[in-house]
Amino acid sequence: MKHRLMLMTIYSAGLRASEALVLKAEHIDSKRMLIKVTGKGGKERYTLLSKKLLPELREYYRTYQPEILLFPCIRRKPLTDL
Repeated sequence: MKHRLMLMTIYSAGLRASEALVLKAEHIDSKRMLIKVTGKGGKERYTLLSKKLLPELREYYRTYQPEILLFPCIRRKPLTDL
């Protein structure tokens, strides 16, 4: 579920893999339907949150309850984009 949702997020929001790997739950703004992204050089930007992605993200969050990163690896460190 995690990897499928990560790919859905990357595709629907137009993210780089490295941007998706450091997403946090607090970056998802469901009221404004936006995702806050920290891109290259630490620059922040907003991208659209898909209406189909939001319920999937909510279900994922309820199931896995990630602490810091939205898509952590088993060791609680970010996945790598290698």
